[in-house]
Amino acid sequence: MGNLNFARSSSPLDHNDGKSLLSKSLIEDNDCEYEAVDESPFGPLKNVTTRKTFAYLIAILNSTFPDQDFTNLQPTTENFCRIESPEELIHRFNNILLSLGKKEDILNWIWDIINSYMEVIPSKSSSPYLSAQNVNHSTGHGSRKNSFNSSRNFNGGNNSPPQNFIQDGCQIYQFQPSDESIFEDLTYPYQPMWSYYWFIYNKKKKRVTFLHLTGINKAHYSNVNANRQFDSEGKKKSQSDKIITGDEEEEYDENDEYMDNNEVAMIDEEHDNTDIPKMQLATAVDFKLSNGKSIPALGLGTVPPEDPSELKQQVITAVKAGYRHIDTAWYYGTEEYIGQALKELFDEGVIKREDIFVTTKVWPSFWHSPEKSLDKSLQDLGLDYVDLFLQHWPVALHGDENGLPAEPKHDDGSLWYDDDPVSGIKFIETYNKMEDIIDQTSKVKSIGVSNYSIPKLKQLLPKVRKYQPVVNQIELHPQLPSQDLVEYCKIKDIVVVAYSPVGSYGAPVLKVPLIQELAKKYDVTTNEIAHAYHILNGRAVLPRSANLERIKTIIRLPQLSAEDLNKLEQEGIKSPKRYICDPWGYGLGFKYWEGDTLSTVYN
Repeated sequence: MGNLNFARSSSPLDHNDGKSLLSKSLIEDNDCEYEAVDESPFGPLKNVTTRKTFAYLIAILNSTFPDQDFTNLQPTTENFCRIESPEELIHRFNNILLSLGKKEDILNWIWDIINSYMEVIPSKSSSPYLSAQNVNHSTGHGSRKNSFNSSRNFNGGNNSPPQNFIQDGCQIYQFQPSDESIFEDLTYPYQPMWSYYWFIYNKKKKRVTFLHLTGINKAHYSNVNANRQFDSEGKKKSQSDKIITGDEEEEYDENDEYMDNNEVAMIDEEHDNTDIPKMQLATAVDFKLSNGKSIPALGLGTVPPEDPSELKQQVITAVKAGYRHIDTAWYYGTEEYIGQALKELFDEGVIKREDIFVTTKVWPSFWHSPEKSLDKSLQDLGLDYVDLFLQHWPVALHGDENGLPAEPKHDDGSLWYDDDPVSGIKFIETYNKMEDIIDQTSKVKSIGVSNYSIPKLKQLLPKVRKYQPVVNQIELHPQLPSQDLVEYCKIKDIVVVAYSPVGSYGAPVLKVPLIQELAKKYDVTTNEIAHAYHILNGRAVLPRSANLERIKTIIRLPQLSAEDLNKLEQEGIKSPKRYICDPWGYGLGFKYWEGDTLSTVYN
């Protein structure tokens, strides 16, 4: 088993051109024929709520398998059974995958995502995983009913679940139709060895997760797909005819009277079939820096939300999802919360210090004392060193010994500089002092710059004493490709790190039609297309999100073609747009900087 695929959809009721998949008579008619059913896993069918629960599940089946019609399926114990607890479902699910050689970190990831959406397990549960027992999946469909004992004891031994599961938060049902031909229809054209289908229903939140596992013989799978690569005329089918489904990010509306459907599917990965591409994870990619060290390609940006304390959970969520790069800064005011998150992760043994790459920055009002800024950051982060220390902007603002105020202004509201932003050279002094920190302490592994234009790089590089900047962090996305600056950094062996990859607040870059088209073409999210634009071009990228589920699920790396990468580049060449135009960027020589009347030399 392998190749986990998540498919998010909106309410399953909106299907077949808007026609409801729920039977109104089934829900509301007190004389409903189902009342005659003697035994129902859902409870007394004379109750509207019971019939509604059953109707919701039927709607999800119809939505998941649009070629089938489950409307006439009976709500009997011959077709459904109630799973008494989340522990039992997790035990069954994990036993299957562990017995097939899947690792616990995969199970970890699956249940973290499901739990964030469904709240099956409390967030503080430290280990929601159960070790495997011997499971026999060799007897065909019938084994789905006999492989597990629903009365299995969960009260001891290595298979004991945490004691703080939510027992009454979710209802769990297994779909096990007595008509074996239904399974054959659901998995056509494959002939599965076994299949399992489960619903997790959070009634309070009106949310359902539908999980299904199917075991397919490797040789059979390959043979079927070899035949499917050709159409009726013997021509090879397009590679765009994918089997794997991706995910679409949608915000849940608390006022929605229906529910969201979250589907998890597993298919065989041990086959040689070009119709199913291997989806690499962006979290597994590193780039080599000019000093021989490496930087993870995908990082988490930590510009503060309205409530900076939310950053703690964002960092924990990201690290558990596989992120190994956290980008922060003294100016953000979030480092103490990041420090709390890292301590928790270290204490729980999720990661060690050497497993995580942490970047911080010295702000222009601290230009005179970069080591003092660094010390403050290290204190708040609870770290002895950072992996990368950046100069946030190549300007010098008038801050006191503690870097305050961070945004000093004259009475007329204009910024108070200690040096001319266009012709001044104090920013070079700052960088040289950062070099001293490397030479004289162990507080920093690498140094670099941020928001440097070509004119500023040309001022700095000849004045570097010993340590060339290993990165330049800039706003970059398909609407702002900055080809000249990117190429200049490449020539100088400086890795570009892209911030605001979706264009800052509101994610306007993701609304570009081409990005939406490519997301459909490659069966991934628009976020992942925006990230791939950078990573496949050798640049690191720093997304940020307050949506914990999104943080977890935007880690795939679709292999965009060279043609598609070029199309994305052309978007910004034709209609360039910069979204971050802060006043301390005036005079630096960046193009398309709204409000900048100081710059005279540009990239």
